[in-house]
Amino acid sequence: MDSILQPVFAHPAFLKACAAATAGARQVVLSGLTRSAKALIVAGLTHELRRPLLVLTKDDGAADYLQQNAAAFLGLLKADVLEGPRTPTGGTAARPQASMAVSVLPAFDCSPYEGRSPHPEICEQRAVTLWRVARGNVRVLVAPLPAALGRFREASRYRSLALELKVSDELSLDDLIEHLTGIGYEQREPANTVGLFSVRGGIVDVYPPEADWPFRLEFFGDQIESLREFDPATQRSRKTVSSAVVLPMMETPRSPRFFADLVRALAERNQRRARMAGGAQGEPTEARPAVPSCEPDWVPAYSNCFPGWEFFVPLVETHRNSLLSLFAGARRPAQAFDEMSGEAELREDAAPILVWDEPLELRQLLRRTQEAWANAYEEVRDMEPPRPHPTDIFLTESEFWQSLEGAAQIGLKELAVATRSLSVGTSPSLEVGSSESGISGLSLNTGSQELAAQTQASTETEPLTTDSGQVTKDNGQRTIDEFILLSQPAAKFHGAVKTWIEEARGGLGRSETTVLFVPHRKGGAPA
Repeated sequence: MDSILQPVFAHPAFLKACAAATAGARQVVLSGLTRSAKALIVAGLTHELRRPLLVLTKDDGAADYLQQNAAAFLGLLKADVLEGPRTPTGGTAARPQASMAVSVLPAFDCSPYEGRSPHPEICEQRAVTLWRVARGNVRVLVAPLPAALGRFREASRYRSLALELKVSDELSLDDLIEHLTGIGYEQREPANTVGLFSVRGGIVDVYPPEADWPFRLEFFGDQIESLREFDPATQRSRKTVSSAVVLPMMETPRSPRFFADLVRALAERNQRRARMAGGAQGEPTEARPAVPSCEPDWVPAYSNCFPGWEFFVPLVETHRNSLLSLFAGARRPAQAFDEMSGEAELREDAAPILVWDEPLELRQLLRRTQEAWANAYEEVRDMEPPRPHPTDIFLTESEFWQSLEGAAQIGLKELAVATRSLSVGTSPSLEVGSSESGISGLSLNTGSQELAAQTQASTETEPLTTDSGQVTKDNGQRTIDEFILLSQPAAKFHGAVKTWIEEARGGLGRSETTVLFVPHRKGGAPA
C-alpha cells in the first residue's frame, strides 16, 4: 500500500508544501482537497516528515471524520500496526494502534455558563486523550478549535490519571478506591458497565473505558495476588492476565480537598467583588461593610460535585499550558523504527506541525466563539458566588496566537483558485472515497497525460498566526504560499457492485489504479 500511495506523496504540490513547512519561512496552504483527501494528506505528512501533528477543525463532527480516515490511511502506510517493528538492536518496539495514534480531543458540549456538566462520554474521551498525549502516545491530535482554546495543566498531572496494574504490585485497597472515585468511577454492584467498580472483601471489579472486558483484582493484604478478565453478564472469570490499564473517566480528579479549596477560592473572589463594588461607590475603606463571618448560603452546594463544576477547576489549579505546548512537551516513549528504512518513525527533535482545516473559516470561528463566551458570561456575572471569567478557562485571542508562534503550519483547503501553473511530467490526480460509502476506494491517475500542479502565492492581511491578529511584514501583509493538489470524491455506488465493476474496468483503460478498501471483522475475518 505504501508504494500505491507514494505517487500522491511524490506530487510536486505535496513536496513543496512539506519543504516550505519544514523550513518555517512562510505560511503554507494545500488546496483542492476533499474531506477524505485531507485525511490522506494528514497521514502522509506525519508519515513522510516523521513529526507529530496538531490538526484544528471547526467542530467535533469534522474532527471525528478526519480521525477515522487519517487513522485508516496511517494504518495502510504501516506507520502504526499492532506488532511493533524490529529495532536496530534486534528487539521489538511496542507502538500504539493507528486508531490510538490518531486521537480526538473533543470540545465541551455546553457553555461554562449553562449550569450543567459536559456529557460523561465527552469527559471520558477527553481524559483518555489527554493521558495519551501526556505519555507521548499520540502521533496526530485532532481538536475542534474550541477545545484547542482551553487552558491545560502540566503533562505530569495527566500522566497520573490512569492506573497501570500488574500482578504482585503493592497497592493499598483504600488508595485504589480513592483513586477510582477521584477519576470518575462510581462504586456499584455489579460492575457491569463502563465506569463502575465494586468491592467485595479483598476482590475489586473495575470496568475501564476502551477495555474489551472488565478486570477482577484479588488482593492478599496490600498486594495484587491475581488479575483476571471477567464476563459482565455472567460475572464469571474468563482468563488470567498479567497487567491491566485502568483509564480515567474525567480529566480532573475530584476529592473533598479540591472542593474545600474551591469554596475558599470562591469566597475570596466574592470578597474582592464586594470591595470593588464599595470602592466604585466612593466609600472610604473604613466605611465599607465588613465581610460577614457566617458561612454564605451557597457553600453547601459547592462543597461537592455540582452541575458544571468542571469549569471551576482553573480557579483552584493553575493551568499554564496551551494545547500545543502540552502536546509539544509530552514525554515520548522509546522511538520505534521503520522496518524498511531503519529510520525512527518520529524525529528526536520532532516539534509538532500545526494543521488548519479550512484556515479562513477557523479564524472567523475563533472570533465568534470568543464573543459567544463573553456574552454568556455577561448574563451570569452578577451571580453569587462569582462565575469563572472566560479568560480563567480559555485563552484569549492574543494568547492563542502567541501560543502558536514559531510553529510550522500548514492549511488545508477544499477550494482551489489557480493563478499560475507549474508544468509537471507524469503526476497523479487524486480521487478518494469516503468511509461512509458502501464501497470505498482510492483512484490514482498515473497515465501519460500531463497534469498541471498549480502553485499560487496569495497575500492576506490575516495570516494563519499572529500575536495580535496583525503583522508588520511586506507593508503589513504576509505572503502565503498556496500549493494546489486537485482531488475529487470517489463515486458512490450504494451496493451496485455490477456498476462499480464496469467503472473499475473503465478505469483500467484510462491507466488508473483503483484500490478497494474492505472492512474486516474483529479477529481478521473479512466482513
